[in-house]
Amino acid sequence: MCVCLKNELQAEVIEPLLKALGFDNIKDVSGPRERGKDSVATKPNDFRRIELFSIQIKKWKPDAKAASSRSFGHLLKQLGQAIKEPVIHPNTKERQKPNKCLFFTPYEIPARTQENFHERMLATMNSGVEIIDGPTIIRLLLEHSPATAATYKKVVY
Repeated sequence: MCVCLKNELQAEVIEPLLKALGFDNIKDVSGPRERGKDSVATKPNDFRRIELFSIQIKKWKPDAKAASSRSFGHLLKQLGQAIKEPVIHPNTKERQKPNKCLFFTPYEIPARTQENFHERMLATMNSGVEIIDGPTIIRLLLEHSPATAATYKKVVY
């Protein structure tokens, strides 16, 4: 995938969706050699405390085979590390461990793949990581940012 499509997915789909979901201070913090886009954002929780989110966006199709470089297990390991890595807080400009990590992929993560890595997926999710795949992105767009749904199809397909 070319970098332009990653940038379009981030700027024209994911960022408007995050704004519609109540996120603030959305900032691209990815490096020039990143294969996925990395951002940070903040959002007040139910108790009006500001939570820091690390956000990864990748056009990545999961593979159920454990030995594959595109393995869902490999991704879960990376996401488990991402939640532990400090990021620059967009307000304070200080390094801080994120409260949560969001991973966006426009592709569906098949139930079979999730089943093959069920325990690891649960452990990763319990550490503060949330995986938002294509069908979930579409549902959220239709519910919170319908005008962006058409852009999603143009950018992804």
